Amino acid sequence: MATIDSRRDQMFPKLTPAEIDRIRRFGTIQRYAKGALLFKTGEVSPGMFVLISGTVAVCWRDGMGHVQPIVEHGPGEFLAEISQLSGRPSLVDASAKADVEAVAAAPSALPAGYEDMTIADIKSASGDWDAAAVAAALAYEQEHGKRKGALAALEAAQVALGGES
Repeated sequence: MATIDSRRDQMFPKLTPAEIDRIRRFGTIQRYAKGALLFKTGEVSPGMFVLISGTVAVCWRDGMGHVQPIVEHGPGEFLAEISQLSGRPSLVDASAKADVEAVAAAPSALPAGYEDMTIADIKSASGDWDAAAVAAALAYEQEHGKRKGALAALEAAQVALGGES
């Protein structure tokens, strides 16, 4: 037995239905027909995919156009292109081998730990955030928190960045 076979569960963990349900709030349900690409070599990946149903093949292409399979993922497994952490193009293709339903979670602009920040933390930190982080935090507050002090601080940060209040 090859090492990859004996360590597959460690390399490619499978999520339980309860774990998938917890992840749903961070993404949207997407459907891909057999043959559709979830992400493609040379293009920036749209995020992470948690498979609910179907099978996805991950492959790489060499300079001569030959396709080399890497792994196949099924229900409960997840996949994401590591290059998305740095906003770089994908190094592999991921294509639906059968119709796929997945939770697609795009990288968030919401600052790490935002949900646990106090209003004082938000007032202090928001001046250092970029426009995408401020907009994401404003959207979060408008949908979830509606903390008046946080909204005021974020609107002030948005104005300082040249945006509208």
